[in-house]
Amino acid sequence: MPPTSPAARRRRGESGFALYELVIALVIMGLVASVALPRLVRPPGPVEIRNAAEEIAALLRTDRNAALYRRRDVVSRFDLRRGVVRAGSSTWTIDVPSGVKIEFVQSSRELGRSGTGIRFLADGRSSGGALTLSRNEYAYRVSVNWLTASVRVARVEA
Repeated sequence: MPPTSPAARRRRGESGFALYELVIALVIMGLVASVALPRLVRPPGPVEIRNAAEEIAALLRTDRNAALYRRRDVVSRFDLRRGVVRAGSSTWTIDVPSGVKIEFVQSSRELGRSGTGIRFLADGRSSGGALTLSRNEYAYRVSVNWLTASVRVARVEA
């Protein structure tokens, strides 16, 4: 009958791992990481930029609808330095992917009132404006019509 106690197994070398087994496992993990990591940590491409633009458009439409429903002004705010868009009607925030350039054009009348943002009025109008997200040759513009407060996303030339 073979010995079954832990001390007897250690003497025969049956328990634990040898140093070379651990080194081989670490080398394999390093090779897998060196292949997979560059694919995971890549700069945002056209799909990510378009998704961010569509999500911002949805936030703006939600604020427009809230202004109409509540019968009071709602202001969507943009923090261009941090790349954050904040809803005026809820706690919804959108973080623009890092590496994406953000440009915003708004009415000079609104600039003094609400800072950087778009005001949706209770009567269905807005202050209007255009937010452009771009990286290299890919760019998408989210525009808000001042008269109708309609929100559109379109690809533009960077």
